[in-house]
Order: sequence, then structure tokens, then C-alpha cells
Amino acid sequence: MTIYNRELVDAAAQEFLLTLNTPVNRKRLPREIWKVDRRRVDLLPFFTRLAASLKECAPKIADDLASYLLKEMVS
Repeated sequence: MTIYNRELVDAAAQEFLLTLNTPVNRKRLPREIWKVDRRRVDLLPFFTRLAASLKECAPKIADDLASYLLKEMVS
């Protein structure tokens, strides 16, 4: 799914929670978001919105993204 506006991000969050919410996918999603090309800063607000939307029901996703960011900043 392509997410490049708020409505699509919200639809992706809803789809994830309703159909894709498994332990494997909850672990995989932060890794896939983290692999996005760093030069695509235009996508950052949308991925942030997705993580914030999912945090209520799946807090591990946002926590994993935060830990990836902290590891990169410390290194």
C-alpha cells in the first residue's frame, strides 16, 4: 500500500489493525519502515502518523522505531 497523504495513512493503520495485526507483522513493520530511504524526508510525517496511530493498540511498533532511532544517534 502506498501512503502519501493522511487519509491513506489512516486507512493503512486501520487495515493493519483489522487484518494484519499478528506478532510477526508487529515485529516486521518497524523494520520495514526503518529501511525506507533516508532521503525521502517527505514521507517522514506519514510514517510518524502511522506509528502514532498504531501506538494505542500496538505500542511495540512505536517503541521499536524509537529504539532504532536511538541506536543510530548513539552510533
